[in-house]
Parts: sequence; C-alpha cells; structure tokens
Amino acid sequence: MSIWIHGSYGAVQLLGRLSLLPDAISEWITAWDLSSQAAYAESYIVSQRSTGMLINPNSFGLWSVLAVVFSVFYLKGRIRAFSIALALAGVYASESRTAMVALIASVIAVAVTGKGLDAIFRMVALIIAAAVPLAVLSWFGVLQSFVAVNALERMRSGWLAVTGRGVDENLAGRVEAWNFASTLSADYWMGTWGPPQVTLGRSIDSQYLAMFLQGSLPLLLAYLLLLISPLIVLPKHRRRPFVAFALAVATMSFTATAFENLAAMGLVWCALVIDALKVRTGNPEAVRSEVSEVSHNKVGPT
Repeated sequence: MSIWIHGSYGAVQLLGRLSLLPDAISEWITAWDLSSQAAYAESYIVSQRSTGMLINPNSFGLWSVLAVVFSVFYLKGRIRAFSIALALAGVYASESRTAMVALIASVIAVAVTGKGLDAIFRMVALIIAAAVPLAVLSWFGVLQSFVAVNALERMRSGWLAVTGRGVDENLAGRVEAWNFASTLSADYWMGTWGPPQVTLGRSIDSQYLAMFLQGSLPLLLAYLLLLISPLIVLPKHRRRPFVAFALAVATMSFTATAFENLAAMGLVWCALVIDALKVRTGNPEAVRSEVSEVSHNKVGPT
C-alpha cells in the first residue's frame, strides 16, 4: 500500500507538471506540496519535481529504487507488476539522477548475482519488453506528452557537468557543501559525535562524508562494512535482494544521506524481517539450502 500511495501521488504530481490535469487540481497539489516543504523541509524547498508523500524528491527517488527491488523479490503476480510500474514511475518523476544510476546498478546486481546466463537473459528480455512499448508510444507521438522538459534539462546539465563541458548548479551546490564540510573536519579530528549537519549548520548531501565527519575513519569503515555485509554474512540463496538494496543505498550515498532516510530505509528493514521470518519459521527450501551450505563449508564430520 505504501508503494502504491507514494507511486500514485508521485505520478499525479508529474501529470500536474505536464498540464495533463485540470488546473484546479494541479494548483491544489502544488500549493499543498509547497506548504508541506515549507513546514517540514530541513534546509530548502525543491519545486518542479515529484516527492510522493515525502518532502524531498531525492528521498522519493531513493524510496522508489528500493521499492523496485522490494517488489521484484517480495511481491507476486499482478501486485508485483503494478508495484514495479509505480516504483519506476517514481524514479523518473523524482528526476533524481543518482536514483536513476542506483536503479541501473541494482538491476546489474540482480543479474550478476543470479544464476549465470539465465539471469542475464531475463534482464535483456525485461529491457526489450520495456523498450518495445516505449518505442511504439514514441513513434505515435504519445510518449512526448509524458516527458518533462525539466527532466531532460537536468539529464543534459548533469552529463555536461560530469564530462567537464558545463556547470550544473545543483551539483555545484553539493560540491560547495562538501568542500565546506571537509575544511572543517580538521577541527573535529575525532568526529562531531552528534549529527554533523547540526554542528556545521548546513546540509552535507553525502552519507560517506557525513559518516566520516561524525565518527572519523572508524565510523566510515563501519558503514562500508555494513554495505558489503550481504556478501559476507548471507548464504548465496539469500543474498540477491540485499546486494541490490546495498548497491542502491551505496550509490545514493554519494549525493545524499541515504542511510539516515528512515522512510526509504524502512523497505530494507521490512525485507530483513521477512527474510529472517522465512528462516525462523522453517521455510523448507531455505532451511535445506542453508544447512547444505553450512555442511559443505564445515571442516570435519557434520
């Protein structure tokens, strides 16, 4: 229900920006979103991007990526298909460039950790299945109605900035915040202990830098260890969703404090509980696989 509510409202926000809704509804949505951000946003207001029922579009982008992974592994049938569609719409509507990269990284992680060529073939088939209807809609001119000019401009601006042929204001603001935070790190060589955003009085927009400022190198290394922990502590048959989750969070951590986003990370904690209950309640297939793997790795009689 959360995935559907966030995704549906994010899609409605997008339709409003594309002038595909009655003016009265679009104006009401815009006014409500702006008043919500003004009341609850930590530092600044972001307009012209979907937020779902959250406050920040980047948070909505992270939520949507994790919702895609959650839907793929923990939902079934039509519910899964509808949830994936809404979550993908949320990734696009948020216009979060890092979220789009995180989505690609998660898809690659699912394929690589899958069962050899079968997983790669499934991924290629999924891409083709998604590309064909999009190509048909584009041919008849329908797709253009759902393409936000702001989204295309953000993609273009980001690409030019990455390739060194232009300047992106959003990225430049993040770099300025990172430089400001790094220059003050010398004053807190043991870390700020409390949230560094409070100590520095401004947003940091990087989970890696935030961890380093708060607890110096030990906390940063602990966070990196947490991100790779699925590869260390989980058997192969249980690792795929959490590798995808971890890679998505790791990617978003470059330009956002992803791990501190409680709303989005709630999907990961739900997945952890579901996985633990499957094993604890004696899921036959899971138990047999885990016992087999433990027995295979154990030295001596089992």
